[in-house]
Order: sequence, then structure tokens, then C-alpha cells
Amino acid sequence: VSFQSNSKGAARSGGIFFFTKDGAYMIKTIPNREKNTLLQILPKYHEHMKRYGRSSLLTRFCGMYEKEYTFIVMNAVFPPEANKFISERFDLKGSTVGREVSEEELKSKGSQAVLKDLDLCREHYSDAAAAVGGFTIGATAKAALLSQLRKDVKLLIDCQVMDYSLLVGIILERLEGPSTTGTAAANTNNKKILITVDTIVTYPMPYYGSGICGVDGGQFSVMHGKRKGHRAIYYMGLIDFLQPWSTRKVFERKLKGLAGYDTTAISAVTPEEYATRFLDFLDQNIN
Repeated sequence: VSFQSNSKGAARSGGIFFFTKDGAYMIKTIPNREKNTLLQILPKYHEHMKRYGRSSLLTRFCGMYEKEYTFIVMNAVFPPEANKFISERFDLKGSTVGREVSEEELKSKGSQAVLKDLDLCREHYSDAAAAVGGFTIGATAKAALLSQLRKDVKLLIDCQVMDYSLLVGIILERLEGPSTTGTAAANTNNKKILITVDTIVTYPMPYYGSGICGVDGGQFSVMHGKRKGHRAIYYMGLIDFLQPWSTRKVFERKLKGLAGYDTTAISAVTPEEYATRFLDFLDQNIN
């Protein structure tokens, strides 16, 4: 296994992430409250995945183990060695309070920094990006994606959980040298191979996996579209949905309200409010 972490949130919560060598599975430590939540929602989750497993964006739980710590095993949203070719990654909740990447993280991690809701929203305030901000996948694909997300989120409301995210990784078409046809050419044994955005993730690359996820995350886990005018491939997964709406979260909401924060924009809101805001945010930022 190899150690990695998706964001600073893992460090704050004391969580540890490992990935299997083939990149197919992620192993993560979880606190007792999340272990209890998983056990409670498991029957509903199982029925949901039996019905929508081929299209659901929810994390695929493969097992839970205890030895000093509680570990869960799940599918990885991104392909093996994603850091080598994913140019942007977003963790989106629909919340806007404190939801931006820090300058420190941008400087230290570059394209591996995890962008958040405000970072995506700011694209719409730039004249240069106004027409192409957000994620562009086309009207038909957007309708299908949001339809499935509504089904997934309905389950999360029924399970009374919140604070989940849509994790998005983006690979942009990379062109080698000048090209006027939208393709890149590579010479191999005096033959030209044309590489388009549809084949770039399966074209032989100097690492295992070649951009293919080891576990099927559903039909919407990999989508083709555009990003800021460039052809792109999106990797998506609905993650971290084991946080229950608890007394602790109610208290957190009240404290932030007393501190002057907009209580409709913070992460700590009821599962119903969270779901509505989450879906509205994605609707506004997916084209």
C-alpha cells in the first residue's frame, strides 16, 4: 500500500488514507461515530446499491475491519498514479464559508491542491472565464448526472447524514507540439499514432493503470466534456457521507451563528438543507 491524503481535512480529523498498489482501493481510518453510522445505514445503502449500483456515484464500501483502529475499504475515485496527470481536483459541498484552498496549499502542492466551492464560484466573476466557467458536460449528460445525484442524495437524507462532498478530478487534453486538428501526434516505429481526448487515458503511459479506475464507480464516475474551452475528462465520486446530523453538529451551527457566520452557508446544516444546497450548487456549476 502507499500512503496518501486527499486534503488537509484528513489531517484535522486524524484520518489516515492508504491506497493499494494497483490504485483500485482506498483504505481509510474512521472514528467510532462514523463506524456506527455505517452500520446503521448499511441496510438502506445495500438496497440502494442493488437498485442503482450501475449508476450511483456513492462510494463503494467493500469492507470494514477493526484492529486498534477502524478501517474501511472502498473504491478509489481517481485512477492509479492520478497525481501525474490530473490537473485539477475539487472537493465540493455547496457550502461557501471557509470553502477555499489556502495560498499555502496552492504554493506547496500546485496542481495537486484540492480546490473547493469558492474557488469554482470565482470563475464566474472573471470576464475571461464567464462563458466557460464550471464543468461542461452537455445538457443531456448534465440532466442524467443530476438525476442520479438526486437519487443518491435522497438516500443520504433518509439516513440523516450530511457534510459529504462530490470529489472531482479533471484531466485536460495535452497536445504535444503544434497541432491544428485537435490531436497530438507521436512517432513510434516510424508510424504516427493520433491521440485524442477519448484515448489519452488508455494510451500507454509510464505507470500502471493508464488512467483506468480499478473498480467500476458507475456510469457517471468518468465523464467527457470541456473545461475552460479545452476538452476534458472528469472523474467523480460522492464521498464522506458518514457524518450524522448530531447534537455536536447542532451545537457547531449555533456557535458559528453566534460568531456571525451565515448559518445557511456553513457546512453544519440539517441533512435536508444540506442536500438542497448541494444539488443547487452543482446545478449552477455544471453546464
